[in-house]
Amino acid sequence: MAPTDSTYFPSLESCLYGENRLLSWSAALNALSSIDNAQYEWILERFLTDEDALKHLETPLDPFSHPSTETKSQFETLTAAINITPSHHGQFDIDQIKADTLWLSEKTKINEPAALRIVVLEWQNRPALQLLDASIGADGGDHTAPDFGSSKPLPQVSAGYSAVGAGNFSSNPRRQSRLLQSYLSEKSSLLRIAEILIRAQQYEDDVFGRYGEHTPLAKGKERARSDNWVSGLGSVIQENMHQPGMSLLTRCQSALERRLEDIETGSGYYGEELQPSVEETFGAETVKEIIYIMQMMSTFLEAVSVPDTIAIRAWYSLMIRYQFFNELQFATPAIQMLVRPLQSLTSLISLQILKIASMPHLLDNAAETCITTYLAEREAVKDINQALILAAERNVPNVASPAVFAWAIITDAWRAFTEYLNATDEVNLPIGLGSNNTRRILDSFEEVKNSPLDLDLIQFFANSATSVLQVHEVLPALAITLSKTFSARIDHSFNLQSRNALLALVVNSLSLVQYSEPVIVSILAILNGRDGYWDAVHPPARTATRAKTPVEILLGDEWTKDRLLVQAQSRYPLEIVPLMQFCQAICVNGLQDQDEMPTALRFIKNLSRYTQRLPHGVEPYSLVREDENQNFACLNTALPMFSRSRGQPNFGGALDGHDSQALVLMDATAGEEIFSLPAGTLGSILDDSSKPYIGCWEYSYPGLTHLALLLSTITSGSYRVDFATQAPVDRFQAAEIIGFLASALAVCARYDNVGGAHAVLEAASDGLDRTEDIITTVLTILDETLQTPVRDVEIEGTLDLLVKCMHFAYGVTKLLPQRIWPFLSRSSLLDLDCSGGNLVNIVTTELSLGRHDFLICSVRLFDALIEDSIASAVERRIPSKQITRFEEAKVGGSGTTEKAMEKIVTALTRIMTDIFQSASSWRFDDVNEKLEVDTVILRAFQKILEYVYGYDDAREPSKKITGLLALGAEHLLDTFLVPSGNDLALEPLLGFLAAGAAAPSTTLLSDTSSAWITRTIAGLGFVETLLRTGVLLDLKTPRLQSQLFEVCQLLARLYVAHDSFKVPTLTLLETMVLSAGRTDEEPPSLLGHLGPETSKCFLKVLSSLSKPLEDSTLELRIWRLLSAVVSNRQQWFAIFLLTGDAGRGSTRKEKNSAEKSHGRPLLQYALDQLADPQTFKNRRRAIAMLDFVALAQDNWPWAVLDVRKHTEFISTIPGILNNSDPPNLELNDQKDVRVCEENREAARIADILAMCLHEARQVGDISLAKDLSSKLYYYRDHAIKGADTAYNESLHVNMVRNFEMKYSISPKTFKRTALTATPGVFGDDYFYSLEHADKALGFDSSWSSRKGFRSEFEASNIMLSLVESHVILLNSWKNLAVELSQVLKEEPALQFHMAKVVKDCVSETTKSRLPTNIKDGFLQTRLDLAFTLTQKLVDAKSTEPDVRNLFSTVWGTIRDSTVDLETGLTGPDASYYRTILKILFLSLQPHLDATRYRPFTNETTSDKHTMSVLSNDAAQDVLDVLSDVICTSFRHLCTTLHASDSSNPNLNSAVAAPSSDLVTLMALLQTLLSIPDISTLYPQIYLRVTSSNLIRYATSLFSWSHQLISPASDNPDPIYGDLALLFLLALSSVPALAHQIAVDGVLAALSSAPLTQLFLRPRGCGPFDPPTRLYSIWYRGFLPLCLNLLRHVGAPIAAEVGGFLNQFPRQLERAARSIEARPTRGSPAAAKPTAQEKATASEGGAVRVVSGGDALQPLTLGLASELHSLALVALILARFRALGPATGVPADQLPTLDPRSFPVASVREEIETWLGGNRKALRERIVPVGEREARWARREAADPGGMCESRLEERVVGELESAVGCLREIGEV
Repeated sequence: MAPTDSTYFPSLESCLYGENRLLSWSAALNALSSIDNAQYEWILERFLTDEDALKHLETPLDPFSHPSTETKSQFETLTAAINITPSHHGQFDIDQIKADTLWLSEKTKINEPAALRIVVLEWQNRPALQLLDASIGADGGDHTAPDFGSSKPLPQVSAGYSAVGAGNFSSNPRRQSRLLQSYLSEKSSLLRIAEILIRAQQYEDDVFGRYGEHTPLAKGKERARSDNWVSGLGSVIQENMHQPGMSLLTRCQSALERRLEDIETGSGYYGEELQPSVEETFGAETVKEIIYIMQMMSTFLEAVSVPDTIAIRAWYSLMIRYQFFNELQFATPAIQMLVRPLQSLTSLISLQILKIASMPHLLDNAAETCITTYLAEREAVKDINQALILAAERNVPNVASPAVFAWAIITDAWRAFTEYLNATDEVNLPIGLGSNNTRRILDSFEEVKNSPLDLDLIQFFANSATSVLQVHEVLPALAITLSKTFSARIDHSFNLQSRNALLALVVNSLSLVQYSEPVIVSILAILNGRDGYWDAVHPPARTATRAKTPVEILLGDEWTKDRLLVQAQSRYPLEIVPLMQFCQAICVNGLQDQDEMPTALRFIKNLSRYTQRLPHGVEPYSLVREDENQNFACLNTALPMFSRSRGQPNFGGALDGHDSQALVLMDATAGEEIFSLPAGTLGSILDDSSKPYIGCWEYSYPGLTHLALLLSTITSGSYRVDFATQAPVDRFQAAEIIGFLASALAVCARYDNVGGAHAVLEAASDGLDRTEDIITTVLTILDETLQTPVRDVEIEGTLDLLVKCMHFAYGVTKLLPQRIWPFLSRSSLLDLDCSGGNLVNIVTTELSLGRHDFLICSVRLFDALIEDSIASAVERRIPSKQITRFEEAKVGGSGTTEKAMEKIVTALTRIMTDIFQSASSWRFDDVNEKLEVDTVILRAFQKILEYVYGYDDAREPSKKITGLLALGAEHLLDTFLVPSGNDLALEPLLGFLAAGAAAPSTTLLSDTSSAWITRTIAGLGFVETLLRTGVLLDLKTPRLQSQLFEVCQLLARLYVAHDSFKVPTLTLLETMVLSAGRTDEEPPSLLGHLGPETSKCFLKVLSSLSKPLEDSTLELRIWRLLSAVVSNRQQWFAIFLLTGDAGRGSTRKEKNSAEKSHGRPLLQYALDQLADPQTFKNRRRAIAMLDFVALAQDNWPWAVLDVRKHTEFISTIPGILNNSDPPNLELNDQKDVRVCEENREAARIADILAMCLHEARQVGDISLAKDLSSKLYYYRDHAIKGADTAYNESLHVNMVRNFEMKYSISPKTFKRTALTATPGVFGDDYFYSLEHADKALGFDSSWSSRKGFRSEFEASNIMLSLVESHVILLNSWKNLAVELSQVLKEEPALQFHMAKVVKDCVSETTKSRLPTNIKDGFLQTRLDLAFTLTQKLVDAKSTEPDVRNLFSTVWGTIRDSTVDLETGLTGPDASYYRTILKILFLSLQPHLDATRYRPFTNETTSDKHTMSVLSNDAAQDVLDVLSDVICTSFRHLCTTLHASDSSNPNLNSAVAAPSSDLVTLMALLQTLLSIPDISTLYPQIYLRVTSSNLIRYATSLFSWSHQLISPASDNPDPIYGDLALLFLLALSSVPALAHQIAVDGVLAALSSAPLTQLFLRPRGCGPFDPPTRLYSIWYRGFLPLCLNLLRHVGAPIAAEVGGFLNQFPRQLERAARSIEARPTRGSPAAAKPTAQEKATASEGGAVRVVSGGDALQPLTLGLASELHSLALVALILARFRALGPATGVPADQLPTLDPRSFPVASVREEIETWLGGNRKALRERIVPVGEREARWARREAADPGGMCESRLEERVVGELESAVGCLREIGEV
């Protein structure tokens, strides 16, 4: 059955066969709730708006309908055999699935299709569920989770599933238990999603981070798929939840009651029997559903102005029944932890349903709408009274306290309203309040008035709420609980909604309760919630919403603001703390005014009232306006705010009239006089009940400056005290003042507002001494408090003061870090010379308290200092040009030396390392503190390693801009990368991973669960960075690596424990595989450490890739892991990926017969996907799969066969690129990386095709090559030229130059290393790290401006991405082209493409603009490709025009290049020059065969009968090559060799001038001289050779070539002498040059050379005598040279030639004996070589030679050729003698070969004997020497009818026949 269009439930067959994976409601909820949920939006929209899913969402309270005949029929259709192909390999059991469905439907009373979906979900998720079963160990037995250094046992169960043994995991009871748990989880998750969507619709929540894209709310299903589909979907759900006659609240309450009853009765799934695990899950999920329903009710209540009476009565009836859940208890801790949220929501709804925010307003205004409220319904009022009276009578603070308090406020307003109604005539009543309505309201009030308690019920409620029920203690706890419980990003609007309801209660209570400390505490708790200082600096991720924060509501309500904030202002500085706390609360919300200053400053910056106690014993005022009886007063004399010194107030005399100025500070500035209230200041006496009186004076003064002066009073040595108290401010007040200043800085830091921070600090410092400022003051307080004895730290207020000071220090570090470094270098916080300082002491003190605020501040400060060390790294190197109060002249830009900064960071790193290792055993009352400390430390450690080793190629970390972190980084590596033994450092790391895998998951996304997830991710990141750093530095990491492999099961569990863990876990696994595979040792097996059970489950989970959420990031990471596995010797893992079988016993042959219980192999899946052209629309995904396929081929031979067999894949991928647009290499938009991705894609396709071609060629199949011949245009046209075109030299060079001039550092400072680079990921952050540069250069506008260096970095990154991608493409194209070139003979169509490629490779060489470090490798690759292809084209005897014209192209390239042709082979471009000379040599080859090519000409002509002579241009090119290349290079090499030998005799000659260079030149010379019609150029050749002294250089090289033989060599090789002689031989083929050689006496020079003397050895030198090359010099050099001289010079040289040869009698004797038919006794003869010796000879080695014996000497082709040459020499000399005077030389001067050494007659007889005798005997004597002769020996003879059996034998016989012919002719002469 083909898959249906339904996303919710595709066809059953597709689900069972793995083509589709169902998206569960719980997975959808996790995706919707995740911080980065934007990536899932499209899949969630498709899922949630699916018609089937929408039907369930529209009924979230009862999502699954009951079974019916219709649903049963639908189920039978879905599972019918016609719709499901039976499984042949046991992937699934359809009968079991059907049985489970019917069982689940029966137990849960849900319809069969819904049950079927849950059953399939469980079946698909079974491997993940089995992994989560903590009892599965490596051997499949029962194990417990490891306890890595933790003081408490770790939880054993996660995800709500109970631990089970592996043995019974698949049993029916266990499976059925999981089905029920899945059903319960699905039901609660669906309800939760519905709640989120409804709330998102009401508050226009920006669920997916698209702030500003809100559209009008949808009104029906047709709008559910609108742009803002979330709001539309929420509207649809809410609309369809309505039922006639029943409100939404009533429906929710009914559902609530049913679930409460279910909790009481139990699940009933097993009748009377109970399954503890199922019952626990049932209870937990049911309580969660109750919580979600209550959230939904709260949202509905906020949306209505007045709730309906039925809902109110039902709610309070329910509360009466369950007593507001005050006594709710559960036996299971997992459920009990949900009680607090449930009770908090109960309290909230009980408050909301009374509508405290609107009721008093309606009553006060006597509006008509008041008659529509529940107040007009007597029964409703009765129920409310009854419920709240019961709650109040509990006489303890409880859940109903807020509702009781609200009811007291409402009834008080109601009483006033009824009094108004009773006092007003009916005629004068407002419209709508007729007599009937009046009676209804009055009648209802009777329920309040006539209390059954016989007392004033209103007063009772008020007193109970405030005094007995302690509402002002309950409200703060309630606010914090709600804020913590619903702190997740997705719940932000509900968080605000709930706290706003509490705020409304407190605000409306101000008419009854006056401004007091309990009210302030409640208000502050509501304003802050769970948020604190750190949330102001680093605000958590939250959904943008239309809902206002409590702070915004408070500031927007003038009435409330007057009664709270203004009241707090009026009481300052008598009561400092309330105003400071209010201002801190405003700062924590991050509010700023339009001037970008913190909003809180408006309440403190300029104060207009001064409230304080008057001095003792005096009354410096007089009463005024006494008739008003308001205690108005006027100062008679000035009243100072501060006095000069403690205990000695200076204004005493002023009060006596001696001084009109009460306070003039020492060295006071005019601005400081403002802190003295002048005489005549008006005010009032607020409290005259007891002395000293409290006065409030109308006087304006700067609040910030006053705060700073107050703080200065507690510093040691301060002369200033508060005048009123004659004492410094106390610790509590100081702490709150500093806390406010820190919070103000936090707001500035939050928005990176350095200017605002300056303004705040300047304003606060105005009244201080000129040598002080507020930073100095606070840091002094910090340092002095740090020096408090340890026993005094626990004194109340001291620790809080330290924490606030640390907050301030952190803010200064973020904004003005240059002020912190000097402080730390001298403070007692860090004892830099000892072991930790007071930081350690105070942290130790905190241990006993169980709270760790100071520790959190310390680790945060540590993190901030690390960040600043980078942020100021460049700035420290630039002198400061402007100096202000807060930017003093800098030492290294930080206020201190870099050495001191290094000591600070290193000391902190050591302290934090110790804390990290030991904190696991510490007591933390709040687990969030522990999680935060661990997370910050882990991230800080990771930053240190990345900053030190992740950027800049400098080898010494201390020399980088991050050098001050280098010692800290070394300490981390020494600590965590321990070679063996000590596991103390690793235990916390592994413990965090274990805790993350075992952490219970919940759909209540509290801040604790988020912190738990964050710490686990940080732990994974740090461990992965440690491993990668070890790989980068090539460090041995055996202990960490072995520990990680030991806990592989834990990592597998972690992978499925939470979606957020998947990517970091895969990254760690990939790094583990790469790290283990980098050594030669066998790496540990990943699957082996997982164990059989865990490995099977993990592989199954991994095989699902990123389905069903289609997370592209996750899938890319999976493919990267798989690529690492197949390329790093993870054998069994790779076998599974390639074959689908995880069994260790599987082999390739068993693949098809083995039971495939794991579905298709991932290799097959990748091929199937890539065979679909649509896959390539997502290029990154396609590239990841191509990488996997290519690496699988490279490392596993059978993968190549699988790829070849996939014909659809093979036929698809070659055409992918040809169908795409051609690359635009000159991009206008530099951020477009499409070309980079296309190149990567093309490169991998080329790699795959190359491997396929190679394998196919092995079996003789060239069909693929033929098919590709028409699909190579993309590679041919773009692979060669791309990099040169992409590189913008001016852009990069100018950027580098300007950057270095500006910052005095190189851009390479920000170059990524392998630690931070992501291979294959191109873009604007590819090469230079923008993030790293932003941190280091963000201080300068030249970096961040629109056309600043940052944009140039982005452009350079794009450019370098393009270049790198083209380099990768070229390398891959090279592999493919080389493979294609192997079949050029069989497929001539390819020759056209290859010829063009060669032409482009060569012609583009001189056009390259690439930098040297890229250019060298790139050009070399191109030339190597050109060389290989040219060689193959020559071998194929291609007739393509580009091949014929290649010589002119190559020579033109050489001529136009910048290489010095004389020194090219020894210069910096030697490699390039060598290769292009080889190509030049090959380009000449086609012109040696005149039968296949038109004549050698550069002119294009169609005339096939052109003159067979060289054209003028071609002739000139040939001569130029001879003179400019061959002659000059040979001469330079000879000079270099001679110079190196003279200067350093021990220098290897191969280093100075490799012999291969001489070989290349010699080959070029020989080829040039072999060109047809070259004889026409002999005169010019003669002139150029002689003018270059080439003959002399060659002769000289031979004469001292023996010195170039390495004395230390075991096998001396006189190769340079051989090459020198071959040069002379080649030159001697030109007649004029042969005469010149004769004239120069070359033979005489050669005969006197030391190398020649070796031929005078007693037995001469044969082919098997060492050195073997010496014989080559004889028969390939001397003898042919003599023949050439005799040929071209004639008789005049005959005497010299004869004399030259006759001086080697032993050599001639050896040659004559080599053909003897019988060995001579005692004569030097070689034993017949053994088979091994023949093999040695065939490889170029020598066969042993023995003296004496009867064995025949082996016969080689060289010996036969030698006999032929000697015979020719003897014949020529004999002819010259016969001619006599006709030759111009007297006959007696014409010698012959010495007959004693070379007896012509006997030699002729011996040869004739062998040729005419038994050919088998001759054949047995022939021995190949060298690889080429060995090939000839293996090849059949060219003449099948002849007597020879091999090509080698043919050649030997040919030489012998020619030799005997010459010898016979001598006899005739």
